[in-house]
Amino acid sequence: GYASAPLRTFAAAFVPARTKLVTTASASAGAPYLRAHDAFEVRPSTRRYVSRARTEDYEAYKLKQGMLLTPSSGRNLGPIAYVGELLSRFAMTDILRIVPRDKSVGFYLLAYLLTPTGQALVRRGRTGTTVDHLAPDDVLGMPVVQLPETMKKRVVDAIRTAEERLDGARLRLDQLELELHNLIGLKLPPPKGKVIVQLPLYRSNQALDI
Repeated sequence: GYASAPLRTFAAAFVPARTKLVTTASASAGAPYLRAHDAFEVRPSTRRYVSRARTEDYEAYKLKQGMLLTPSSGRNLGPIAYVGELLSRFAMTDILRIVPRDKSVGFYLLAYLLTPTGQALVRRGRTGTTVDHLAPDDVLGMPVVQLPETMKKRVVDAIRTAEERLDGARLRLDQLELELHNLIGLKLPPPKGKVIVQLPLYRSNQALDI
């Protein structure tokens, strides 16, 4: 068989504390906020926004490109999401973030964690009695099989291409949706006390306080 090394050899992992985060309905307040399960939607959207002014360590909640996401609690542990351009617009709390040391490592870890072996290892690390939990140390201790470099490169190249196409398709769908909305001329009433501002590449319009 092939040699393995713990995941902490290749990445860090953490879950931001939720107690300090404040959300609001005003899009001008800060980054759009996603609940944990929303990260795995094909086209995630939200009507809540993180208050930049009222949230301590605001930047810590924002997703960064190249991160891998997996639920830290709940009945459905195991799903993995890659943070591309679209997801990097959002902020989140109750989700475990894996931060690879570089992009190639991130794509290899993504491919590995999506395999039945990777999924079994993620679920094996769960704790809790009524609600399952997954801590950063549980993930960082998982063994990661190391393929020969030529094989690993093929895996990395394939998953990189797939993720870039998926991310590009999501962004294009958002753009086309906005273009169609502008063409057909529907004037949707803004929420009370807010004015709608249309921005390219966002699935929903931004609402600003007036």
